[in-house]
Amino acid sequence: MRLGAGENWDEVVAWTIEHDWGGLELLSKIPGTVGAAPIQNIGAYGQELSKILIEVEALDTKTMAFGAVVNDACNFGYRTSRFKTTDKGRYAITAVTLKLNKDQPKPPFYESLEEYFKDNGITSYTRQVVRDAVAAIRSAKLPDPSAVNNNGSFFINPVVGKELADKIASRYPDIVSWPTDDGQVKLSAGWLIEQAGFKDIHDPATGMATWKGSALVMVNERASKTADLLAFKKKIVDKVNAMFGVNLQQEPELLP
Repeated sequence: MRLGAGENWDEVVAWTIEHDWGGLELLSKIPGTVGAAPIQNIGAYGQELSKILIEVEALDTKTMAFGAVVNDACNFGYRTSRFKTTDKGRYAITAVTLKLNKDQPKPPFYESLEEYFKDNGITSYTRQVVRDAVAAIRSAKLPDPSAVNNNGSFFINPVVGKELADKIASRYPDIVSWPTDDGQVKLSAGWLIEQAGFKDIHDPATGMATWKGSALVMVNERASKTADLLAFKKKIVDKVNAMFGVNLQQEPELLP
């Protein structure tokens, strides 16, 4: 399916489900446009755009020529791509082509989805059922940006070597983590932040806070400048690094 870069991402997800196409339901309720999706390699609940993307069409501003960048040439990684790193600002994405399917979702699902289905007695899994579950989980965890000043998850889940992950697990057996395809371990940034003492914290010095539903979300309660946000971020990053030897990386970009 070929999609224009300016399309609203979640509206596209809804449209595919309405027209009996699968592959995007786990990526429901992610804000933004289709063109932004490959830059970030958006992902949620075990799905990533890179798993279903065939190619990106873009204008190369160095050569001023239009062309296609196939999946393998996008250098996708966890929440990243060449469009965000080595070629940041070089390509103006105009369209993407995705490989969708006609299959209905099947378990096993991501842990939080499995828990939601169990808690709500759901045993039949259609694309719409999965989309509704994702929407419910996200709305319970994340604040409405139209009512609460935030930009969603502020930190990405760090990927570390198995040796460090095992060291942390020996001290904290309840650590939330997932193995990666390349033998490393992805740690839950939210869990790390909560263990560092920043769950539902309101910081009077900066006017910033962490959201009650997810420590990954930083909320502006009364901060007046970017320096306040960065100061609060530094408190979190420094404490997590001191406790676990893990350096958290922010997900949103700062505009000049």
